[in-house]
Amino acid sequence: MQVWQYVVIAMAVVIVAVLALSVRQFIIGWKTPVEERTAEKSKKL
Repeated sequence: MQVWQYVVIAMAVVIVAVLALSVRQFIIGWKTPVEERTAEKSKKL
């Protein structure tokens, strides 16, 4: 393997890791308000 191939693989790994983190945070940030809303609705009922 040549050096640039290692660089490409390293960049791909970093990009995938960043995407995974952002997706996880997006899911966490999106789930929480929905759960809070459903909790408020159940309180009203």
